[in-house]
Formats: sequence, structure tokens, C-alpha cells
Amino acid sequence: FVAMLAYSTGLPIGYAAGPTIASLLIAVVLTCAGLAIAVCVHSRWASTVGGAIVGLGVICMHFLGMAAVELPGRIS
Repeated sequence: FVAMLAYSTGLPIGYAAGPTIASLLIAVVLTCAGLAIAVCVHSRWASTVGGAIVGLGVICMHFLGMAAVELPGRIS
């Protein structure tokens, strides 16, 4: 998350506040939920489900973060 915010393209780049904050919150909530399930639930599938939730959090964080990018150009 921090690496994406710190990346320098050589162009003036910014991030929309709403999607950026939503991206951070989703990353924190889904990572905590996934780790809690993997650690606290005593089931054969707990680590798999917890890992899938963490992965989903990373995916959502990435796509929301990329949607927040504001720059003078087109991303293709």
C-alpha cells in the first residue's frame, strides 16, 4: 500500500482521497479478518479460508488504489 503511494512516475500524480481511504480500510479489515479466521478457528479449512480472505483483501486494495490514481494522461 505504501509502495504504491510512494511510487514516482516522473509525472505529476495524485490520488483521490475517497478511494484511497477505502482501499486502506478494506486492506486492514480483510487482512485482520483473514488472519483471525486462520488463527482462531480450529478447522481443517480455516487456514485456506483465511488465506483466501487475505488474498481478496489484497486484490480489492489494489484495484481501489489504482482507481484512485489521478494523473494527466491515460493508463493503458
